[in-house]
Amino acid sequence: MDVVLLLIGLAGGLAAWSLVEYLAHRFSMHRPVVRFDPIAREHRRHHRDPLATDLRLRLIGHGAGYALGAVIGLALAFVMAAPVAYGVGFGLAAGYSTYELVHWCSHHRPARTRYGVALRRRHDAHHHGHPGANYGVSTAVWDRVFGTVAPIGSIRDRRPARP
Repeated sequence: MDVVLLLIGLAGGLAAWSLVEYLAHRFSMHRPVVRFDPIAREHRRHHRDPLATDLRLRLIGHGAGYALGAVIGLALAFVMAAPVAYGVGFGLAAGYSTYELVHWCSHHRPARTRYGVALRRRHDAHHHGHPGANYGVSTAVWDRVFGTVAPIGSIRDRRPARP
């Protein structure tokens, strides 16, 4: 039974991550850069040069994601069944790592599946002409829910879009 509860929590954490990914990309990474805003500043740099990857920041992000997932899982264990809580924490962290991998691959590796091609084309539209749309990198679900989908075939310009 604990395994089932853990899997339920994991699914919930992965789903929650997809919403966090969308909201963070839309409202944190695409806001005007202020003096002490390393996230928006790094994201603006990414839009200028999508192939530039800072491995240190990526590794810090993964470590922070798993540390935060552990803290969230432990905190949730006070208000729900521990296996569900730990599953949610791990799901959030695994969702972040999946997002990072999908995002990195969308810029650095050829897509090998129909899903990969669709994700890459959606993200390409975000980078080239529609920075105010297609915020979901690993899924289009929240873009559909919140009405921020840009048609894939609507890329106006191949120059990087300003965030």
